[in-house]
Parts: sequence; C-alpha cells; structure tokens
Amino acid sequence: MSGTVFGLDTKKPLPFACIDIWQTSPDAIYDYYEPDNKEYPTFTKEINTHGASRNYDYRARLVTDDWGRYEFETMKPVPYYFSPHKIWRCPHIHYYVQSHGYKPLVVQVYFDGEDKNEIG
Repeated sequence: MSGTVFGLDTKKPLPFACIDIWQTSPDAIYDYYEPDNKEYPTFTKEINTHGASRNYDYRARLVTDDWGRYEFETMKPVPYYFSPHKIWRCPHIHYYVQSHGYKPLVVQVYFDGEDKNEIG
C-alpha cells in the first residue's frame, strides 16, 4: 500500500509525518495488550488506547519521506464479526497520523469492491 499525507490547510505534502498502522491477523484478532502485559480481549471500547504486544504483530510505524509519501507491504485483512454491535466489519486498516503543527488523525482505509463496505 502507498499514499501521500497532505496538510489539510495547505493541501501540500507533509514530510516526516509519523503513521502508526494496525490491522487484524488472518484469524481476525487485533494485537492488543494491557499495560500489565496481559493479552487484551478482542473487543475494545476505545481506539488504540492499549499497547501492542512485544512482537508488534500486524502493526507498523512509518515516517513519510521528503514529499509526504509512504509505502508498506502487508496482507489484506479479513472481515470479522463485531459482536457488541452485531455487525460484520469489512476488511480495513487503521492509520494514526501525527505531524508537527497538526492534530493527530485516526482513519480507516477500506478496499474497493468488498462486501460490507456500506456499513464499514
């Protein structure tokens, strides 16, 4: 996957932005751990508030280049059932983007043509 990070106000590429990326495993499990290093349950009520395991599975931290570009290789995540809301989640990857002078941004990237995108 690849892309470019732009400043909302300037519409110009943001060099050296930090992007934290996370997704599910092939078994539809997120790599969450509690602060006491116990594995975190599959369901979380908040976004990215728990740490990753020591292996940092299905996660990455990237820094954009001089032109705001990034690129990484991964497997396509699988859909999973989100039981608290009784819905299926389509394949997606989470991004947490930080850059000097901007508020952090959390987004999800979806894949064209996937079932369940309409309820994302």
